[in-house]
Amino acid sequence: MKIYRNAREAKRFLNKTNHYAGKFKVQIEKYALMENHFHFLIFNDGSGEIEKFMQKLQQSYAMYFNVKNRRRGAVFGGRYKSKEVSEIEYLIEIRKYISNNPLEKVIKIITDSESEVYSSGEFELR
Repeated sequence: MKIYRNAREAKRFLNKTNHYAGKFKVQIEKYALMENHFHFLIFNDGSGEIEKFMQKLQQSYAMYFNVKNRRRGAVFGGRYKSKEVSEIEYLIEIRKYISNNPLEKVIKIITDSESEVYSSGEFELR
């Protein structure tokens, strides 16, 4: 299922992400929004509350999405998945994956005559 049906919904998700990241002191270094999932690279120095951030973000966006689209039920396919990264080589690969994932999947949200890819920055070379 598409979790963003248009650019407005994707932007709403990013606004909510920014809001809750600030509230729960979560530092997002990279992100990519795909049509049916998203990726975040989050740094955890121990001061942030990642679990609460993810719970509130997904709960809040699901409520918005369901009301906006006059539907019921889950928007996200279960609990989020996370993995701790402790090796620099793996971190580099994850950064590349998140940066390049929207390009490789060629998933774009179309607005009028524009194509927008929602990602945190430039695509990285492999």
